[in-house]
Formats: sequence, C-alpha cells, structure tokens
Amino acid sequence: MAEEWRYFTDRRILMIPGPTELHPDVQRVLCSPPHAHYGGEWKSIYNETIELSRKIFNTEKSDVIIVPGPGTLALELGIASVVEPGDNVLCVSSGFFGDRFGEVARYCGANVITIKSDVGSVVSPDAFKTALENHKEVKAVLLVHNETSTATLSPIEEYVRIARRHGVLTLVDAISSYGGVNIDVDGWGIDFCVGYPNKCLAAIPSAAPVAISGEVLEAFERRREKPRSWFTNLEVWRHYISMWGDHGHPYPTTINTYSVLALREASRAAVEEGLEKRYARHQRVARAFRKAVRSMELEILPREECASPTVTALKLPREAAGKAEELVKLMLERYRIMITGGINDPEKRVIRIGHMGVTASARYLLPTIAAMANSLRALGYPVADGVNVLAEELAQF
Repeated sequence: MAEEWRYFTDRRILMIPGPTELHPDVQRVLCSPPHAHYGGEWKSIYNETIELSRKIFNTEKSDVIIVPGPGTLALELGIASVVEPGDNVLCVSSGFFGDRFGEVARYCGANVITIKSDVGSVVSPDAFKTALENHKEVKAVLLVHNETSTATLSPIEEYVRIARRHGVLTLVDAISSYGGVNIDVDGWGIDFCVGYPNKCLAAIPSAAPVAISGEVLEAFERRREKPRSWFTNLEVWRHYISMWGDHGHPYPTTINTYSVLALREASRAAVEEGLEKRYARHQRVARAFRKAVRSMELEILPREECASPTVTALKLPREAAGKAEELVKLMLERYRIMITGGINDPEKRVIRIGHMGVTASARYLLPTIAAMANSLRALGYPVADGVNVLAEELAQF
C-alpha cells in the first residue's frame, strides 16, 4: 500500500478488546531493573498493589490476591475451590466468554445449567430470578460483567442481589470491565471477582487481581472433600500466604514481577485520574463512538441500554456479508490500526473495536473511525466518514 495512506508508521495501534495500548507509566516501568519476587522491598511493592486493587474492587471486607497467570486461570481457581464434582451451577451467558465460563466449570466436574440471552442482549434480572427459582439446588452462579464478544454490559448488581436472596454464591468475570466500569464488591455483595490488567487498565497480562469474600472461604471449609488440584486450590494459597506472606511471597510459585509492577503503575494512574471520572470517561467516549458509527449508517450490534462502555461491536452492511476479515486486514495493512472481527459470526459481518484505558480518547478513536470509513470505501461500500460527528461529540467534554 502507498505510504501516504498510512496514519502512523509501521507501529501498529491496538484498537481491539484487549490487549490494549499501554499506559505511559507502564511502558516506563517495563524498562526498569528486575526485582526478586520476595523480600522486604518487594513486600512493600506487592502490598501497595493489593491496596490499589482493593480500591478498584471497592472492597474492604474481601481478601485480595494476585494470581500470576491468565484471567481464566483465576476464574478456574474460584470454580475449583467452591464447586465440587456434581454440584449444580447456573451460568448466565450473553456471548462467547459466558459460554466459556460454563465450559471451565464443566471441566471442573460441575453440572452446568446455562441461561442465554439473544445476541446483542443480556439476560434480564427477571429471567435470572426465574432460573434460580426453577433450580433451587444451584450452589453458585457464573456471571460475566462485560461480554466483549457481543459488546454488552450485564446488570451484575441486580443479579448479585437476587442470588444473595437465594443463598447462592456469585463468581464474577470482570476481566474486561475492571478499571473501566464501576465494580462494587462490598456494596453489591460479590463473592468472587476477577479483574485483569491488560484491558481497561492498559497494563500487561499475567497478574489477575481477585477479590474473595468470607462466604467463599466458609463454603470452601464446608466442602465434602478438598479440590484435586494444587494451583487452583484456595487451601494451597492460604497455606503459602500464612507461611511466606511475611517474607513478601504470599503466593505458591515464582511470579513475573514486571506484571505486578505494571499492574501497580496502571492501578495508581486509574486511582489518580479518579475512578468515578474514569468510568464516566469510558461511558461518554463509548456513546460518542456509537453515535458516529450510526452516522455512517452502520448497525450497532447490542441494544443501547446494555451496550458496553469499553468495546463496540457493529455490523457491516448486509451486502458486505463475508467482508469483515477483509476489512480487518485492510485496516491493519494500510493504516496499521488493528481491530478484530466477531466471534461465532457466520455472516462475517461483525467487527469489534476496543475503547478502553488510553484508547478511550480522541487521539485513538478519530484515526480509527476515519480509517474504517476509508477502508469500507476501498472495499466498494460508500459510507460517510463519521469523523466530524465523533469530533463534535468528543469536544463536548
């Protein structure tokens, strides 16, 4: 492609639903000298990171740990520690990651009952309540706060309130909302909540903050038999926290210290921005971006009342069916802007664009929407550029 078409150099810009562009403070810390994963100095760093994570979780009551690995591993820790083989769990799904949460539980031996929404929607609190009433033997519910496959945000607060009335534990995947959407672990009463750093916090992976309620620990003690696993076993974690916590090593294994340092810097930046201001920024930017997309006469996948503040999923024109992958490729090759297609999208019409952390800003979204318009035109589908609409909306705040 001709160089004059490029907005940037060969450096690609990540406008996907994660990983996302790094916060400048994270980039700096990744160039710092290495740390040992234990000792007095490291203990201070780790404890500060835990306290910052508490603020983002909104919890003083729950234990907070950092699981060194992918977010799914932290979710499996919750399932394997709470659910015994043969126990019934209710999985509430509005897309791929909800389904996968249930799949993890199934591999752990749970009997999974799934309640699903239509594509682009979420399960209503009434439907959730009915499901619990129809399955009184359920031990825990699996909930995804922000479903990036369909760009929907679920009413977690209402789900948790209903679950608590039924005496059911709540396990929440907040991986793609943590640091970008309000989460109130104590106020809502969430039992097990998993966040992650390489989405809204704009850090790197491999350090999953997890909030664990006293009810989860009590449920663990009441198990008929202990989990047949080591790393995904709260007993193992509690043992090493007790044995090595004073030495700055409150975890069972060696960890990637750079991932914790990055989490600390990104969390500190989020708190310094002001969490309420930060959440409002993501909401406003998402609304502005969706309005600009509609001005291009493109269809937003989710209903507005449940649209995600951190990712937008849209449909290409019907006559462009099968062209999503081609559009994604063209934007990357010509403009070095990386977006992505849909998941389980048989028509190949869905594309998804992340706006989280640093990318929830005009600096990243204006070039993205201009590149998307130019790319669609290059594929033979004339659309308005959407840039003026987005610029006007973003200029209002």
